[in-house]
Amino acid sequence: MDTAISRRHMDENNPVITHRFSADPCALVYGGRVYLYMSGDRLCRGANGEYCDNAYESITGISVISSADMVNWTDHGEIKAAGAEGIASWAVSAIAPCCVVKNTPSGERFYLYFSNSGRGICVLEGLSPLGPFTDTLKVPLVSHETENCADIPWVFDPSVLIDDDGQAYLYFGGGIPDDDCFACPLTSRVVRLGSDMTSLCGIPQAIDAPYHFEGSGINKIGKTYYFSYCSNWKVVRDGMRDKLGFGNAAIVYMTAPTPMGPFRLGGMLLKNPGDNFGCYGKNHHSIFSYKGKWYIAYHTEIMTHELYPELNGYRSPFINELKVNPDGTIDCCDATRRGVAQLSPVDAYAENSGACIYDGAGICMSGKTGETAVESLRAGGWSMVKGVDFGKGADKLVLSVSYSGKKNARLMVFADGFDALPCAEIELKPSQETEERTIELTCDTAGIRNVRFAFGEKGIRLAAWRFVKGDKPPKRQKLTEVTGEPLLTCADFPDPDVIRLGDAYYMATTTMHFMSGCAILKSHDLLHWEICSHVFSSLDNTPAQCLEGAQNIYGKGMWAASLRYRAGTFYITFIANDTGKTYIYRAEDIRGPWRAGTIEGFYYDNSLFFDDDGRAFIVHGNTTIRLTELNEELTAPKENGFDTVIVREKGNSILGYEGSHMYKFDGRYYLFMIHSLPSRWRRVQACFSSDSLEGRFTGGDVLTDDMGYFDQGVAQGGIVRAEDGKWYAVLFQDRGAVGRIPVLMPMRFEAGRPVLGVCGKVPKQVSVMTSRPDYKYSPIWQSDDFNYVPDKNGHCELKNAWEFNHTPDASLWRIEKEPSRFVIKTGKLCTNLTQARNTLTQRAAYPCCEAEVTVDGSALSNGDFAGICALQGRFGQIAVKKQDDEYFVSLILRDDAEMMPAGTEAACVRLRRSSVRLRVRFDFRDLTDIATFYYRDCDSWKQLGKPHQLRFMLDHFTGCRVGLFAYSTQSIGGEAAFMDFTISALESLEV
Repeated sequence: MDTAISRRHMDENNPVITHRFSADPCALVYGGRVYLYMSGDRLCRGANGEYCDNAYESITGISVISSADMVNWTDHGEIKAAGAEGIASWAVSAIAPCCVVKNTPSGERFYLYFSNSGRGICVLEGLSPLGPFTDTLKVPLVSHETENCADIPWVFDPSVLIDDDGQAYLYFGGGIPDDDCFACPLTSRVVRLGSDMTSLCGIPQAIDAPYHFEGSGINKIGKTYYFSYCSNWKVVRDGMRDKLGFGNAAIVYMTAPTPMGPFRLGGMLLKNPGDNFGCYGKNHHSIFSYKGKWYIAYHTEIMTHELYPELNGYRSPFINELKVNPDGTIDCCDATRRGVAQLSPVDAYAENSGACIYDGAGICMSGKTGETAVESLRAGGWSMVKGVDFGKGADKLVLSVSYSGKKNARLMVFADGFDALPCAEIELKPSQETEERTIELTCDTAGIRNVRFAFGEKGIRLAAWRFVKGDKPPKRQKLTEVTGEPLLTCADFPDPDVIRLGDAYYMATTTMHFMSGCAILKSHDLLHWEICSHVFSSLDNTPAQCLEGAQNIYGKGMWAASLRYRAGTFYITFIANDTGKTYIYRAEDIRGPWRAGTIEGFYYDNSLFFDDDGRAFIVHGNTTIRLTELNEELTAPKENGFDTVIVREKGNSILGYEGSHMYKFDGRYYLFMIHSLPSRWRRVQACFSSDSLEGRFTGGDVLTDDMGYFDQGVAQGGIVRAEDGKWYAVLFQDRGAVGRIPVLMPMRFEAGRPVLGVCGKVPKQVSVMTSRPDYKYSPIWQSDDFNYVPDKNGHCELKNAWEFNHTPDASLWRIEKEPSRFVIKTGKLCTNLTQARNTLTQRAAYPCCEAEVTVDGSALSNGDFAGICALQGRFGQIAVKKQDDEYFVSLILRDDAEMMPAGTEAACVRLRRSSVRLRVRFDFRDLTDIATFYYRDCDSWKQLGKPHQLRFMLDHFTGCRVGLFAYSTQSIGGEAAFMDFTISALESLEV
């Protein structure tokens, strides 16, 4: 199961691994590395097939990871210790392992102890830290039948110490025999082991450990023996926290002059992680010394709560540093996400395992124990190695890789974080065989970098990698200059927010009431764009969102999305003015799937902002702009977090500051906003900046320009740094009824202030550099013959240029074959076009455009209308109308939604048959904003009625759309079919 959703910031080294769950870590330091042996937590399913809480007895594998730097960990896979296919097949489960190494007359031997649930302790013997292991004993080493162990509820959680004289000791036990002995359960044991490490030497002795519960640990520091354990859950109930110095389920230590005791209480080593993170659970630990420092490994359920809030019991390993004082006491440490520092960089030129990672998403480890490789679980998966030392730089990369997919795939390698250009890229053909590929690098890699491997498809398996030093600098990514007009897309894509990832730019825009919602556009040069995806197919499916009855969300829905990328995850936040919620969506691939969530509170025109220290903020508001710190889960304001007003505008009655977008560059914070000239309506772009979030933000207007277009100001949007390091702003401009169109302009930072445009104006031409000048963009407007291949469920995914007006009813539309056509069935009575469900729309094009479709009305009922429209509050429609069992082509225009909600039938002509080809033509030049409607009679087009005046108004708050619709006014159940839809963007209209 893929649990690899990145949950860490770059300065966070906990959890130790994020791509899967593991628990009960026990450390072995060997061969200059730290090995962690852990219970292999796996997601369990209940009788209904859905994920359920952890069933610990189902754990049969022991996870093993190792590290030389405490940050990048090699996942060696699982040792199948128990269960039907396990080494000790008689054992039911394998949890809470412990591994030690001992010199024997036959050489080094590794002894792996583990718990058969609470039934007893098992031991395996191996030749290396990873085995192979054998079960020489074939029975439990310790069980309830062992002398002085019958009254121990749980014979488990082994910990082994090999003393300086070679004598080994085993510590184990746990549980509470009855309700009267929580304070002194006497359920922990210590016993000498035989020289063979698989037998006992004596009778296990009880350790009088106050409030003992489970998780035995043993260490020797100097000449003192430290026994550590997890306290039970009754310390606080009994009022003993202050007296004993520890609370519930905390890690406690005792000291003794000998391995067998007597032990005396020392203090608390680690609080329950719930005290730090709010998610309480079982506490299990291991203390170890590595490269001169002491550490404690433990587990928490924090990743479970982030990934699966409804589940419990799945754990992830954490490590923090321990401070051992000269007097032998040990300071208590807090569980933290920051964890421990990287001890040394990774050698870029050594043979590095692909299974050695710092973080990743959409990946798993495949292969035999000790021979693992990282493998992508889906397109967009990635793995990253932190702190790789390239010295003066490399010019080649050698990969050991295989690919099990069915079509060619791409693997990209980045040497500069998460949003830089790739330094290497290879094309992989399907092959089960691992091959060695050498690739020349295309960008500089000098210094210490974070190396990320991005997998273009599922089934890419990276076994090993190494860079090669070179005498010549690597080839640079070739950039080509492209020049174009600043008006982008020539369509209604308002409130743009833009980011760059590698050589691709992504833009999120407002879609209001249209579904699928929150369009994402893609570009490789900032000038040319294509629709890449939508964030959601439906929002909350409220009656208004579904156009039930007369309810609707026109002028509401989602708007002003913020698009951000961090540590392998894309984030989208926006508000919906009909629900009053703030939504947050996450995805590892810009194409989705996107996971929905909400942020507690309503944050108007918000922008998500991640600071360098890992903290997350949301900036929001109108007139009064606030900066609010969010919790780590990005689900609510952080308790006692930073929250303050950073900018306030007074005295602007037209439009105060809003449309916030926050950035950080060269250590300075920049807040971009829109407002109006206070003397008259005109959009103006402003920017305020500060050296710190706590400091004073100062600034003012940075762009006041209308591009010579009817005083329509250019403002509100995002900024982005291009491939060549130059900055650009993507704002928008009102262009009348066609809507709000994105505008591109160069910008730069000068003395802590952004300078937009050229000489304070948007230039007539904008030049950008691109590494993909020959990329072929899909058109924004897409003709459609409705010839689709349904998926296995019979559903057809429409072209992404289409968006339904409101949430569609899937039971009332379909795609038919032979002939191919889009069919709408009516399911409610409507008084006008705006109430019709399943109206299928595309954006109109600036400056002119036309659209045509053939409508078959043979299955309409009397009182039905079906056709093509100019959809807005002042809509116009031309349709096949069925009345008294006859067919007409009808033109209905609405000039005033309040006075004439149904509109007025401006023209009507009888048809000789039930089908007809219809056309609508738009002219948006210089705010002409008219739509003219036509029908095809025999071989010629005839205009029906007069041109209709369009107008952008706040009732719909969107640009005009072309729509295919059908609705009933008398009885439901009629159907209309649409065929051969064409749409063309034009510079002018022929007379």
